[in-house]
Amino acid sequence: ADAPARRLTSPRSPAPPRTGVCRVRGRSSRPAGCSLPAPFRALDAQRPLRRPVDRTPEQRYPTTMPSVLDVAALLQARRPTLTTMQLQKLVYYAQAWSLVWDGTPLFAEPIEAWQNGPIVDALYQQHRGQRVLRNPLPGDPSRLTPAQQATIDAVLAFYGNRAGEWLSELTHRERP
Repeated sequence: ADAPARRLTSPRSPAPPRTGVCRVRGRSSRPAGCSLPAPFRALDAQRPLRRPVDRTPEQRYPTTMPSVLDVAALLQARRPTLTTMQLQKLVYYAQAWSLVWDGTPLFAEPIEAWQNGPIVDALYQQHRGQRVLRNPLPGDPSRLTPAQQATIDAVLAFYGNRAGEWLSELTHRERP
């Protein structure tokens, strides 16, 4: 009398075998005969070769990470007329770009989701009640490495001329 229950989803088919990608554990370079998938070959060809740089142990393994105030102080030094909303959003994008490009965070302080977009509370406490930054922030931009400064400069070049409200709307449209 009762019809058998129908399966709503089809059984998952096995993934096709991966071709063109070699996986070798513990090796930093691709073995002979292995190549990257087509979309990545063009990127790999464009990537500049990195030369080893003599670094002190402190430079190779920093014991302290810059704070959000260090990042904000550099942003403020580069663009003194930033509003507090612009500053918060630029700090957020600098952290995101650093995670994507360099694989490491710029600062350890957590980013919180507030009504007007992402905010770092430690930075908010420094400019609370202000719309435009009136005083220099207590951070030290010299704690940032040249690579970190380059990432922040790239974020400024891309988003720096945008209004804080525009940046806030952008963060609301993007997935976290």
